Amino acid sequence: MAGTVFVLDVDKPVILAFDGDNETVTTINLPGKRDHGWPRHARSTLMEMDGRLCLATNLGHHHRVGLWLLTADRRWERRCVIELKGDVYHRDDRGNLYDCSIACVWDCGGVLALYVQGSTASNNRLCLYHLATEKMFCAKLPRDLAPRVLELRGVLGLKADARGAAEHR
Repeated sequence: MAGTVFVLDVDKPVILAFDGDNETVTTINLPGKRDHGWPRHARSTLMEMDGRLCLATNLGHHHRVGLWLLTADRRWERRCVIELKGDVYHRDDRGNLYDCSIACVWDCGGVLALYVQGSTASNNRLCLYHLATEKMFCAKLPRDLAPRVLELRGVLGLKADARGAAEHR
């Protein structure tokens, strides 16, 4: 996947893959099952985990999120299923429900560390997901401890711009 630029438009069901070596453009379908009552299927920007492209998507309901890794032959491999609790969502004065997203994920050898970014700073969480037991622990992050997402992308080794494009190094 070196030399390929991946672009995700969160309103579209595909990722565009620009291969710089042979100057081709292909599409990769998003994994998971779209929740038709929810505005977006993708629940993250493009991320990297274990040197592979990573994406979180809905799994038929907005509280069920799948974390996926892209294989070398451009197939999606599901890493885990996460049940998000209702307190990461936010309702405004009119009752409209706002989404949260998985901003970054790290594989810590059997435990995934996820930064869940809520629609407001008070909804941000650092979650630890134990792969063997499928249990998750989440802690609210005080506003002054919540990292900025662009700083996290630098840690992950992704170059990103404001439109959500990522180049895999």
